[in-house]
Amino acid sequence: MKKFVEEYLSNRVLSRFSILVIDVAIVVSSCLLTYFLRYGFDGFSTNVRMKGFWITLVLVVFNVIFFFGFRTFAGILRFSSFVDLMRIVYALTLGYGLSFILTKIFSTHHPTLQVSETLFFSAYVLNVMLMAFSRVVIKEFYEYITCQSKSSDNV
Repeated sequence: MKKFVEEYLSNRVLSRFSILVIDVAIVVSSCLLTYFLRYGFDGFSTNVRMKGFWITLVLVVFNVIFFFGFRTFAGILRFSSFVDLMRIVYALTLGYGLSFILTKIFSTHHPTLQVSETLFFSAYVLNVMLMAFSRVVIKEFYEYITCQSKSSDNV
């Protein structure tokens, strides 16, 4: 197993597509979790499910655009740093901000698609925390598997 990991991940960079898939999965899961916490199992009516589906779709589209713009998925293992975490925060802030504005404008024409500000903000905060945590965990796990963590030397 260790030999496979060393050969497969020897360039110290995960593929961009796999990181983008993880990022999209985190966006979707944070939306689902906040909707579940807000409405519970009993509150998932057809209207709530459709509203949640469309809002999640809008969030995914805008966030993927900003993920590409800020290149948040490039070089996660080699270049993971505070700057990368800030790029994630910027991309998510712009993605969620524009999604919120678009859904508010759209809800003026279709009152059935009213968006809760608390729900949107909760999904945003959860998403930022999960994405930052995932970057740190992926990098640490990779360094643990490949035994590339720096050992401290006494001087």
